[in-house]
Amino acid sequence: MILLLLLLLLLLLLLLLLLLLLLLLLLLLLLLLLLPLLLLLLLLLLLLLLLLLLLLLLLLLLLLLLLLLLLLLLLLLLLLLLLLLLLLLLL
Repeated sequence: MILLLLLLLLLLLLLLLLLLLLLLLLLLLLLLLLLPLLLLLLLLLLLLLLLLLLLLLLLLLLLLLLLLLLLLLLLLLLLLLLLLLLLLLLL
């Protein structure tokens, strides 16, 4: 009787182990199916980050150009002022 009970318990344990193994296999399969999706998401995120970086670089370039233009304008104004001063001295 006890032997039969032990055998039944062993069988139940084996069944539980098999079920656990099956669950693990299913989880692994699910992970394998979801992996390309995750990879795609990561790639998309990386692309977005790259785009943001490019935009930032473009903005920086624009700012630099604006600064250069301002400097040129200031130089022109200074030159004009100098010319005016020279003209006033001649008269």
